[in-house]
Amino acid sequence: MNSRILAALLALALFAAPGCADLCARLPSWAASACATDPAPPLPAPAGYVVTEGDRVERDDLAAGSSLAFDFTPARDGSAETEDVVAWAVGPPEAGWNGGNAPAGSGVFTVRVNAYSRDAWKLKVYSLGLGYAGEVKLPVSWRAGQTYAVRLEILVGRVRLTVDGRSVEVGCHVPQVSRVGYGWPPQKRQGALGARIENVVWTQGAGFPPD
Repeated sequence: MNSRILAALLALALFAAPGCADLCARLPSWAASACATDPAPPLPAPAGYVVTEGDRVERDDLAAGSSLAFDFTPARDGSAETEDVVAWAVGPPEAGWNGGNAPAGSGVFTVRVNAYSRDAWKLKVYSLGLGYAGEVKLPVSWRAGQTYAVRLEILVGRVRLTVDGRSVEVGCHVPQVSRVGYGWPPQKRQGALGARIENVVWTQGAGFPPD
């Protein structure tokens, strides 16, 4: 097929019948066949979710054993000054997240995933009813424009953070059901402003095993 001839015929059809939806039908039979079988142009890639102040996505029905996974591209480097938060959890679901802190005896389980520096992430956990459970650093970079595969798992007896295949865990008591989210955190913390979050996958856990 001579692409120049086909292009000229398409231009002629456009000129002769502006607004006509079926240009291929107006071409000679040999050109119409080629026109009809040419692949359609690809659709534009989805824009993804961009973190803006005050906006978030949450689920409040995730049983123990659940997870949240996504691809994360920060708009700025991680820093200890802002400690940008990218994901969190709280249980029971109606409890307030309050920045990811839960004093002993409060009966609240909280988790936050945030930047610790340009070269590390942090997972901080408060255990259900027991208070501070621990925080661990994950030595993976947090650099503007770089995309990371992130997974936060609320498991039975522990919380796990995985970034680009590297994981850290904190042992704790978790509730039967938690609220888990991403985007701008609910209270008292800085979100990862301008970051892009794509390919979000939620998995629902089975809860606690029977006694």
